[in-house]
Amino acid sequence: MASKINPSTLPLEEAAKIHDRLVASKLAKDYKADGEPATPYRQSGNEGEDSGIRCQFLNPVGQSEVVRKRGGTVTVPTKE
Repeated sequence: MASKINPSTLPLEEAAKIHDRLVASKLAKDYKADGEPATPYRQSGNEGEDSGIRCQFLNPVGQSEVVRKRGGTVTVPTKE
């Protein structure tokens, strides 16, 4: 059955060859096969130190939204 993504179908043997090539290319790039242990995370030695990276909002937001996103409460000033 054809789909919108791939309008033509392949015979099973050809699809299996494509699959095997894709898996082989990923394994050559150090991907791990199912069931194999992943490469352990290497510590940098700088854990707990300030990296100096400061995240910024990329779009304008109001103060109340900033406080809400940071998990605080919002105090809205009232007009007298």
